[in-house]
Amino acid sequence: MMLDRDIPAVLGTAEPARILLVDDYPPNLLALEVVLEPLGHQLVRATSSDEAVTRLLEDEYAAVILDVQMPGIDGLTTARRIRGDPHIRHVPILFMTAQSYDDDRAATAYSLGAVDYIQKPFQPETLRAKVNVFIELYQKKSELRRSERRRFDEAEMLRERHAGLAMDVGIALTRGEGLSPMLQQCTDSLVNRLAAAQARIWTLNDAEHVLELAASAGQYRHMDHEQERIPLGEREVGTVAAERKPMVTNQAAGDARVCDRTWAAREGMVSFAGYPLLLADRMVGVLAMFARQPLSRDTLDVLGTVADSIALGIHRQWAEQERARLLARERRHNEQLQGLAEAALAMNSAVSLEAVLQTLADRTRSILGARRAVASLAEGESWAAVKRAESSSGKDEQAAGDGAELAAPLVGRDGRKFGSIALWGDEGRFGKQDQRVLLHLSQVASAVIENTRLYQQTLAAEITLRELNRSLERSNRELDEFAYVASHDLKAPLRGIAHLSAWLEEDLGPLLPAASHEHLGLMRGRVLRLEALIDGILDYSRAGRQRHKLERVDVARLLREGVELLSPRSGVVIQVAPDLPVLTTERVPLLQVFMNLLGNALKHGGRDDLRIEVSWRDLGEMGEFRVRDNGAGIASEFHHRIWGIFQTLRPRDQIEGTGIGLSVVKKAVESRGGQVWVESAADQGTTFGFTWPNVPAE
Repeated sequence: MMLDRDIPAVLGTAEPARILLVDDYPPNLLALEVVLEPLGHQLVRATSSDEAVTRLLEDEYAAVILDVQMPGIDGLTTARRIRGDPHIRHVPILFMTAQSYDDDRAATAYSLGAVDYIQKPFQPETLRAKVNVFIELYQKKSELRRSERRRFDEAEMLRERHAGLAMDVGIALTRGEGLSPMLQQCTDSLVNRLAAAQARIWTLNDAEHVLELAASAGQYRHMDHEQERIPLGEREVGTVAAERKPMVTNQAAGDARVCDRTWAAREGMVSFAGYPLLLADRMVGVLAMFARQPLSRDTLDVLGTVADSIALGIHRQWAEQERARLLARERRHNEQLQGLAEAALAMNSAVSLEAVLQTLADRTRSILGARRAVASLAEGESWAAVKRAESSSGKDEQAAGDGAELAAPLVGRDGRKFGSIALWGDEGRFGKQDQRVLLHLSQVASAVIENTRLYQQTLAAEITLRELNRSLERSNRELDEFAYVASHDLKAPLRGIAHLSAWLEEDLGPLLPAASHEHLGLMRGRVLRLEALIDGILDYSRAGRQRHKLERVDVARLLREGVELLSPRSGVVIQVAPDLPVLTTERVPLLQVFMNLLGNALKHGGRDDLRIEVSWRDLGEMGEFRVRDNGAGIASEFHHRIWGIFQTLRPRDQIEGTGIGLSVVKKAVESRGGQVWVESAADQGTTFGFTWPNVPAE
């Protein structure tokens, strides 16, 4: 195995060889050293198999002279170990033995890769000649390795330079310091890495069809002024740009065109390489380099790759510059949008027209960078908000709209112009985007001004409405007090009439004729009807206006309580659905609704086997309840009439009633956001339905 430390310091000198002598008997080793010493090479001893293998792994050897007979591990086994290790298996082995020639043993030795099988005693000259052959072979191989190493080192050095150039260019292209610093770093690297005499990069001014010098490095920068602008087609660089093809001249290759120029010949220039900087079909510049030595094919290939990278870098820098311009424009646009949003909030927060106009002028001047802004109304209320900045002449601008740099009207929803906003600034300060921003501000301000006026009108209306509500509340209180007093004052004489008729009938019982008994009974019935009518009117007046506390209501239990209060006659079946909800609601109004509907069904059912069913359905925010009976039903032409107060479909002498119950139901349900309806036909039963707020109890 060849190690780096074994390569001679001075190339071209024959490398001393090492010969490994392996024998367990020291006198034999001494004899071999005496025989081989005239060859002038290093002789190394080993007295065992392990020591021999160790020596071979430590250094490089030209040959091994191995004794066949050794105690422990013999020579043949040692040979097997050597041939089994890939690092030392190439070393030639010469076997030596003092025993008589054995064909089997010799065959085994040759099968293990032995180059010779020598018996003792031997001729010293013969052994030296054989060993010298392997020494010469070893030295030739060593020289070949040194030559390969030199070529490898030179190629490696060139690769390192190319890699360094690529790295420098890559760093320059990605550092993002700007176009000029980037290109200067590239030219510096071309000179430093490739030992170029001069390197330059031009960028293309497409509008003028000229190349403009962007970066230069090397010994001839004092001549850069001559290279600052090169028209397309002139000199080597202009030709490269015009033809869009690389131009390479190499004196070593028999092309001496580069030396036709006096300064190039005088300065000993040998090579010129010019590459167009192309990105797809777009020309962005030219890279050119002069050198005093021929440029290898690998170097030219690397220069082509570098040119492509620089072209991409120039394009990226141009794109970055354009992006920066767009970002600046976008940033200003975003700032204007932010200013528009803040201006809209500020104007909406203003509490008067004067404050709105002042805010409009202030914000407009700030957003658009104007020296002065004027917002004014053109109506009877003439008011202007003015903001100033010192002008160069020290004179104030004229009034709003007179000579303004930029202006926009304030227009109402009806298309009528009622004011304006005007700006003054530096000449050419405002563009189309500023005009759009000002127009948007004027539109927002127009809406805010109209909304402010509407708000002021609404505020006045709200004050009036509050007064009306307070008046209505007073009227409702007075109505409640009147209803209570009227109910109490009317019921007192009615009770007296009922008691007097009962006393007369009791005192004069046998003396009164049958007709008088009947008349007195009718009188008491009319009194009871009148009391019920008074109670109904009181319930109707309170229905929908009074609010009761919200509580947990089990609707099924509520219905059972209502049925117990109604005490239906025998034979009537009232079936309540098992899935009725438990709600958080007003208990009394809901009980009142159910009792009126159930009482209506009991009163007007008209059959002994009357059946009433109560069901429920979840509709989300509202719940739907239905009270269905199999009674006489209601003809469709009377459906609208039954909801009116004091309305009955049959004479009160036939069925006692006030005609108020369903009116109370309708008012109680609708005042809580629900609806009530009837589904019925003559002789087909009746279904009353209503919706009620569905707020499940927790």
